[in-house]
Amino acid sequence: LSRLDTLVFLMGVSNVGRIAQRLMEHGGTPETPAAMIQMAFWRDETVVTGTLGTIAALVTQAGIRPPATLVVGEVVRLHEKLKQSRHNLRRHPGSGSRFEPAPAPDQLLRLATAGLGSQVLRFALAISLFERLEDWTPALDLARLLSLNPAGLGEILECLVALGLLESGPQGYRNLELASRYLREGSPWNLKPALLCQAAAGGWEALSQYALNGQPSETTPAGDEQLHRDSCQCLARYAAPAVVDKLPLSGRGSLLLIGWGEQAYRDAIAQRHPELEFDARNPFLGAQLPEQERTYGVVLLSGLLASCGGGQVEEMLKAAASRLADGGILALHDTFLPAGCLPPPEVVLGALGRRLDRGGCRNWSIGRLHDALAALGFNSIHSTPLPAGSRLVTASRS
Repeated sequence: LSRLDTLVFLMGVSNVGRIAQRLMEHGGTPETPAAMIQMAFWRDETVVTGTLGTIAALVTQAGIRPPATLVVGEVVRLHEKLKQSRHNLRRHPGSGSRFEPAPAPDQLLRLATAGLGSQVLRFALAISLFERLEDWTPALDLARLLSLNPAGLGEILECLVALGLLESGPQGYRNLELASRYLREGSPWNLKPALLCQAAAGGWEALSQYALNGQPSETTPAGDEQLHRDSCQCLARYAAPAVVDKLPLSGRGSLLLIGWGEQAYRDAIAQRHPELEFDARNPFLGAQLPEQERTYGVVLLSGLLASCGGGQVEEMLKAAASRLADGGILALHDTFLPAGCLPPPEVVLGALGRRLDRGGCRNWSIGRLHDALAALGFNSIHSTPLPAGSRLVTASRS
């Protein structure tokens, strides 16, 4: 295989080091171009380019996860040229390209009305609409039950159908199972508090003022503090099982959680690692961290970016690192911006909304976090994508 001009390996992430080494053993040079491609042509596409001699380390550093495709050969050098060609398509809407690097007109119109769409969703969640639509229900019956105008409610229901959150039929309206599982109280996957917080964030006046002076609102809206706390707990609860599943906790002895999601992490750890000693402190609710003399095998920071102000993330990282035992793991679950690809819009817009209403730190990228951890002596850092646009980052000192 090493004598062929172009090689493509499907599902090559786990074996990239072995593949590169074997190719070099059989005649391939360390300078041969190589690339690993994840989620090609999707919004969160990631492409890592290097050579046979460097590609394994670059893939690990970028946190590439399966499925991904390894390409080896001179064809990799076309990557930058093709990237420029795709960029140029933005200036030629009549080019007939299959791909749309820039939004189409209907996407722009949808984006312009997204604010109203979020308010429709916010209204539906506030009146517990989805809890009442497990079975087919006529709009008139629903209006009577909720003491609402039948015509107004009917139009709102049609908007929810258009948003893909309800289905309509001759018998009325009903939940779509895959959507309502995230919208109903009592559901194990309930995201209702986080959605309400996101939909309430920001506004035209707040956005214009932020653009003028770069400062958020001087006052926190009434009731926003509890909404913010509920949102942070909700997102931590949603992510906790995935975080615990991916963390190497066996044999670590003890774990300290700093931040949100105490009960969710306690339950997930008790199910997967009942031998692990668990301690939790949330400084954003006034709790004090343990004394520095007490150390842990794992220190997990959960949801800092939503609650930290400027400069506080670095302080929290330093405080967490000081509670870490020798050979321990520092882990972070948060909405850090990924390297080398466009972040999900909900991550960027959510961060902007929080700053408009609450201030706090600006977006943190994986690169910035990597530098901050390296300054604290961590030299083995890995990033893993998680549901809802968040990421799990682990760091250790070798």
